[in-house]
Amino acid sequence: MTEVPATRTRRACRILLTVFLLLALVGCSRLSRQQQEEMVVRLQVVEGPGGSVLALVPVTIAGQGPFAFALDTGASQSVVDLDIKARTNLPEVGRTREVTGILGTGEAVLVQVDDWQAGEVVLPRVRAIALDLPEPAEGQGLAGLLGSDVLSTFGAITVDYERQVLILRPAR
Repeated sequence: MTEVPATRTRRACRILLTVFLLLALVGCSRLSRQQQEEMVVRLQVVEGPGGSVLALVPVTIAGQGPFAFALDTGASQSVVDLDIKARTNLPEVGRTREVTGILGTGEAVLVQVDDWQAGEVVLPRVRAIALDLPEPAEGQGLAGLLGSDVLSTFGAITVDYERQVLILRPAR
């Protein structure tokens, strides 16, 4: 009779060990899946007007580009320069209206941006504001701003200024 409890104890230990190993494997699997899901886009960090620092993302629109878009988490809506709108034939989807931002007030139109990406990362379709943008630094034309309408579709974004990369993690 003393063997029965010992057998049960061994069986319980094996079951617990199996459950522990399965949980550990699932945790490792989730971690490596998360690491694989993270997308990295090279940035160009430049000094802008007044000593400000801009993180420029290479963006292609309808297969054209890349164009330098500033990463702007404070912009509620993404912006495309009027020259880029014309070059990429972005369709207007709204009337001309006055918009105000940190650079002042200007005339803008809404455009539909369906086919675009940052580096190799496909971006969601958006209605962006098209207006005439200033140059952020000598010789650096600013083609647009990636705003929170695009950035918020990702689960998390990390800007690594030292390595000059943007890390995007998909929303779950």
